[in-house]
Amino acid sequence: MTFNRIYVHEDEIVKLFETLPHPQNIPVSVLHSFFVKGDTMGFELGEYDLEASGLYPDLEFRTIDQLLDIFLTSPPDRAAAAFE
Repeated sequence: MTFNRIYVHEDEIVKLFETLPHPQNIPVSVLHSFFVKGDTMGFELGEYDLEASGLYPDLEFRTIDQLLDIFLTSPPDRAAAAFE
């Protein structure tokens, strides 16, 4: 199995979430915020903040690269898409 990269210009994504009717525009705007703008990455943890692995020490955390390797060699059963 191989993954093909498809590059979509940011303007196309913005136009899509501006023209789609509500609530169909919500997943597109959330994905734009996360993956294009990087809104979930622009902060530092403070003195009293906890990183997720500290909250759940009994769970093994994996990187996205590790998960993609797992999915390529042993894909999970088909599931409903998160955004249909």
